[in-house]
Amino acid sequence: GIDGTATYSVDELKLITFRVAWQCKRYGTDNKVQPAAIREFRGALDQGFQHGIFFTTSSFTVEAVNEARRSGKVQITLVDIAGLIALLKSKGLGVTPLGKDVWTVDQAYFDKFKQASHVHSANKKLFKAKIPAQ
Repeated sequence: GIDGTATYSVDELKLITFRVAWQCKRYGTDNKVQPAAIREFRGALDQGFQHGIFFTTSSFTVEAVNEARRSGKVQITLVDIAGLIALLKSKGLGVTPLGKDVWTVDQAYFDKFKQASHVHSANKKLFKAKIPAQ
């Protein structure tokens, strides 16, 4: 399935946009994402999405990485826990530096998303995001 969606606008006038969907899997560190999970996600992307992002608290098998990059198919960006932590630190999203190489989670940052999810029914998307151009 799909856990969330966004529309990415490349330019200010929104002349060039594409739809992105993501999926999140909470796996133990010894339970790597297999290619079957990537194929299932890609099947959901066939409903009008141009790109996918697959997040996990674990990592990906080599076969899953190859599946995500398969030519001629919707491309899927893979984000493992190490990559997610690096992204959060680099953007200052939900984390606060305490010193050199020491960070703490800013729980209040994440609580606002938890509260929003309780308002919606299970059948609706939790939120829509607009991702600014880099």
